[in-house]
Amino acid sequence: MLMMWVSLHDVEAFNSPTVIHKKVGDTVEFSPRSPTQGVTSASWKYNSEIVANKVSDKNEITEDAQFKDRLSINSSFSLTVTRLTLQDSGNFSFVSEVNDVQQKTIHFTLLVHETITSAVVNVSSDWHALNESCIVLLACNGSSESIVTYQWTVGNQTRNGSRMQYNLRPEDGEIEFNCTVFGFDSKMSQSKTVTCTPESIKTDVEAFNSPTVIHKKVGDPVEFSPRSRTQGVTSASWKYNSEIVANKVSDKTEITENAQFKDRLSINPTNFSLTITRLTLQDSGNFSFVSEVNDVQQKTIHFTLLVHETITSAVVNVSSDWNALNESCIVLLACNGSSESIVTYQWTVGNQTRNGSRMQYNLRPEDGEIEFNCTVFGFDSKMSQSKTVTCTPESEKTELQTLFLFLSVAAGGCLFVIVAIFIGVRHYKQRQAVNDSDDLTVYADISDLVNDDKIPNTMKPCSVYETIDNTVNTLTPGPQTVYDKIQFNRVRKAPVSR
Repeated sequence: MLMMWVSLHDVEAFNSPTVIHKKVGDTVEFSPRSPTQGVTSASWKYNSEIVANKVSDKNEITEDAQFKDRLSINSSFSLTVTRLTLQDSGNFSFVSEVNDVQQKTIHFTLLVHETITSAVVNVSSDWHALNESCIVLLACNGSSESIVTYQWTVGNQTRNGSRMQYNLRPEDGEIEFNCTVFGFDSKMSQSKTVTCTPESIKTDVEAFNSPTVIHKKVGDPVEFSPRSRTQGVTSASWKYNSEIVANKVSDKTEITENAQFKDRLSINPTNFSLTITRLTLQDSGNFSFVSEVNDVQQKTIHFTLLVHETITSAVVNVSSDWNALNESCIVLLACNGSSESIVTYQWTVGNQTRNGSRMQYNLRPEDGEIEFNCTVFGFDSKMSQSKTVTCTPESEKTELQTLFLFLSVAAGGCLFVIVAIFIGVRHYKQRQAVNDSDDLTVYADISDLVNDDKIPNTMKPCSVYETIDNTVNTLTPGPQTVYDKIQFNRVRKAPVSR
């Protein structure tokens, strides 16, 4: 158990990347954390691809279009990248050798951020006659391609994520929705005021230009039914993201050859409603109904279809880096839900909550074990995962590394001794078994005689007892002792191999 615990901390010490945050246009320098004295060759990699080599006193920069004329390596093996772009975000690693012996690889994670210059809020509202309220769908977008988080404020409520659905009643009056986009070191906000107007009193333009929002799940069917009367309509078309997918002229219905909706789309010849079966995530989009009465175009009716996927899992990834300046760890967490549809993320740390798929947290050694929980919210499902993180100072990691190496060597030595003893005992037993198969008893060795009268008595092979007896030649020949009697004339048989 001790060895497993030490091994885990050893991996953490050497595989946990240093996280570096920079802005677009900045310069970054990656400096190895270990001493480089005696290093004979070294390489810098970007996402596993070598971008710079240094062998002895010779520097070699690879022909990489992304870092052209922006990358250099100095005598202390540090790597510098200038004029950073968002695309430079990624994983860098330093691989070195001392006398052809590879050293521990050092990892860095670079995150390049862009300043947020604006926030844009889009609103769509649909009257729901059943509960006499409006379903308001809001979407917020920050003018940045880097990592951002979103926070909505409605009255004294706050919600997270780039999209939000809100139920609004006519008696609520004007409600202000504010979205704030947070970047690494910048933020921007925008507000929209929304009122809920019953369908019966909407103006003509509002009634027909505000899209009906329809939520469905993957595999469901959906039917788009025109909200206006279709009596007297002479021709009609259904469009998907401005592309015609179905036509009806007089009594003739024509379905266009659209690969996306092949064998899944139909139009009702009576009420002109459009039906799509076996919905997929890719079917999400804007549908519109365009009609004519006696060659006079009617108001276009709009629908927004949002197809959702059930969330089946949430995955949290963690990287931690020791910051010697303030004696704390910078913990970077990323959460990912198993869904390609619209989802929102919420982090829980103790009694704090934060929003967004990524989070940075400062952790001190004295904080002990801290649990980070991420919950992924979908349209009608949610999943969570937690990770426990501790902050270990770099010096302790080095001590743990030394202890791990010592224990590893000791364990290896013990294993070698055990194997050697096992082989020795096995070899000894095999040799003993061979010797035992060839050994004879004392009596057999002593008594294997040949009774030959031609051999003088003094020259005959004999047993111990016979030798003793022959020292006094006063007895008559023949059996003299029990042993003589038993062993007399015994002839050894030829051994039979088994």
